[in-house]
Amino acid sequence: MLRALLPLACTFVVVGAYAGIWRATFIYDDFPAIVDNPGIASLRDAVDAPPDTPIAGRPLSALSLAVNYRISGLEPWSYHLVNLLLHLGSMWLIAGVVRDAMRGRIAVAPARAGLLAWIVALLWATHPLATEAVVYVSQRTELLATFFLLALLRVSRRANDAERPRAALCWSALAVACCAAGMASKEIMVGAPLIVMLYDRCFLYEGWRPAMARRWPLYLGLASTWLVLILLVAGGSRSATAGFSTGIATWHYLLTQSKVLLSYLRLAFWPVDLSVSHHWPLATSIAEAPWQGLVILALLLTTCVAAVRGRWYGFCGACIFIVLAPSSSIVPIATEVAAERRMYLPLAALAALVVFASRAITSRYPRMSTFALPLVIAIGAGLVALTALRVTDYSSHIRIWDRAVARDPANPVAQHNLGVALIRERQPQRAAGALSASLSVRPGHLGTMTSLALALERLDRVDEATALYEDVLSADPNAGRAHVRLGTIHARAQRNDAAQHHLLAALKINGSDHEAHNALANVYLQTDHPERQQRAEHHYRAAMRAAPWDAGPVRNLALLRARQGRLEEAATLFRRVLEMDPTDEDARFNLERATRMMGNF
Repeated sequence: MLRALLPLACTFVVVGAYAGIWRATFIYDDFPAIVDNPGIASLRDAVDAPPDTPIAGRPLSALSLAVNYRISGLEPWSYHLVNLLLHLGSMWLIAGVVRDAMRGRIAVAPARAGLLAWIVALLWATHPLATEAVVYVSQRTELLATFFLLALLRVSRRANDAERPRAALCWSALAVACCAAGMASKEIMVGAPLIVMLYDRCFLYEGWRPAMARRWPLYLGLASTWLVLILLVAGGSRSATAGFSTGIATWHYLLTQSKVLLSYLRLAFWPVDLSVSHHWPLATSIAEAPWQGLVILALLLTTCVAAVRGRWYGFCGACIFIVLAPSSSIVPIATEVAAERRMYLPLAALAALVVFASRAITSRYPRMSTFALPLVIAIGAGLVALTALRVTDYSSHIRIWDRAVARDPANPVAQHNLGVALIRERQPQRAAGALSASLSVRPGHLGTMTSLALALERLDRVDEATALYEDVLSADPNAGRAHVRLGTIHARAQRNDAAQHHLLAALKINGSDHEAHNALANVYLQTDHPERQQRAEHHYRAAMRAAPWDAGPVRNLALLRARQGRLEEAATLFRRVLEMDPTDEDARFNLERATRMMGNF
């Protein structure tokens, strides 16, 4: 009875720890991946995500977000539901993987095996370091890749244990499918075939030769899924944010990662001061990381020796290094040198190391076993409390960036994103301060200059904003946002030629920029010429296609139809606006007016 209740109890504990997830909102990368992604409204277009977004080159992750959009639009609840279900599913899979492993080289009584497996799974699932991957919606990529890698380990074990050849073949085919799905979710899956081979060596076979002799068809099938990853990466969908063309020296990145990896380790054992953004200046010489590199090298060599000899702890350590390798080795990630979500799956291997090392200690020193259960309960309760507290930080994109700035005021990325969040929440005065602080650390950053100009624009400091936009365009003539904002400023001042020039330039850079389409249509409507009204309609419809969630272009087209006397079409469009935004009183008034004019009282 207790064995049956344990999984349900663990599930309820995790759900309780993440109870605040329903108040969480979209933040940071969620906007380009979801809110501002024109392709998310179509399952067909979703897989071809905009380049250098979190879902670019990750079609399965992009497709899953598009399904969520079909369910709840831009309401976050369904996205969080899927993320939480994936997290719970991975917890169950971890318990199964650990239990399977104990049927191999780790001699544990069956009654205790289930308890230890669920302790590992629960420590992982309630750890605050995992919250970023679960609550931060666009990190669905991490959740899916983790789920498929864990499923792969369980399925490949079933293939090995199957007594009938047909059953073994079916399980092997399912293992290859899981591996391919993971490759289409995120690049951390690249090491999955190696992890399966290490699992076999450490838990199923006495040496590498018998493992290869028995399992080579499965290994070949898993290796073939690298073609999926090669095809996705070859498209260059992330070339500006990751890879050797980002302008970051690989040696400098590797040196920096030695410090980053040790910070991950610290956060795993002491999960306080968590942040959605970590600022790590690149180390340019060994003198800047004098001992960190030696520690990581020693851990790596120890792990390699243990893994080659088939030790269970060698497998755990190897999983940590293999999963972190794509983001924490020689391949630079320009936009984020460090990110807590990268520890999502490695944290499970680390939890297994801690639990089984503790078991070995208590087995050798039986007196310590009396303190084991109270200690586990205390640690678990502390993790649940910290996780619940951390989840509440995601209830507002201002709050999450406030926390990041409080942890490190010199972090220019955190200051920048706090400023952007404040602009979205109509707090331009605070936004200008945060963006100015970011520029003081990172002078000349064009994105921050553009955002600061927008904050100044909202403060009616139009001349200063215009000067900043022009500075941005002097440095980069292809800065589309600066063109859009300058075009809008000129349009408000009725400098229509200048406005048209900038807005057309913005559309030449990005033909699906819905703000540029909408603003250009408004410029064309400055006169009543029929041809310019046709152009305005064309751009309103282009804006509606590019941003189907934005009620602005729909409202403007409805007003144009009313102006043209096409009242039935206007009424239909106003109804559509109210479906999108039931609080729009102007649309409600105009709908009533149009229906009265049509004689429908």
